Amino acid sequence: MTRARDAFASILLGLFAAVMASHTVYAHPHAWIDLRSGVILNAEGKVEALTLEWRFDEFYSAFVLEDIARAGEVTDEALETLVQENMVSLRDYNYFVEAQYDGKPVALGDARDGTMVEKDKRLVMRFVVTLAEPVDPKTHEFEYAVYDPSYYVEILHVENDLVTVAGPGAGECLATINAPAPDAEAAGLAASLGKNEQGPSGIGRLFAEVVAVTCADE
Repeated sequence: MTRARDAFASILLGLFAAVMASHTVYAHPHAWIDLRSGVILNAEGKVEALTLEWRFDEFYSAFVLEDIARAGEVTDEALETLVQENMVSLRDYNYFVEAQYDGKPVALGDARDGTMVEKDKRLVMRFVVTLAEPVDPKTHEFEYAVYDPSYYVEILHVENDLVTVAGPGAGECLATINAPAPDAEAAGLAASLGKNEQGPSGIGRLFAEVVAVTCADE
């Protein structure tokens, strides 16, 4: 379990070298997460939380599952322990979430309801990230992006997937996934970085999808 936790921590730090040591790779990203996300509205129709599902790539999943099996069996309890420790580690990185309301940063609260399962040879982690204060998507646009600032890990929504909106007034809301549009210089820089190199701070933001949420009055 210790090596598995260390491998996840190295994702957070943009290193991931322990997992990729046996592979020769020359360009960012070096690991991939398929994302599903959603918005939760409170009783007043304000955004109070985001739901996130991370489906890790097969190589990382195999590494973690093999490590857990080496220490014992891959049980629900072992995966529960891992996801809870991941939630603690991710807090220092705002869970890889950047949120804005009316163009201004939105503070995040803690994560909850963390679970991890194995499905089709891939680890799937689900959790909910709360906002420190709910925001009203009827008066201003709410946006969020989920990304690794170092772009060592690429996090993109599942192709053709839709962002869900749940809660009172959800039917009046529109959530749009806006694709990233990095320029040639940023793409070239990312392509030049080796597995032990880190790009400029925040390079991952240039490759991040942005979800825009707006709601009409009922």
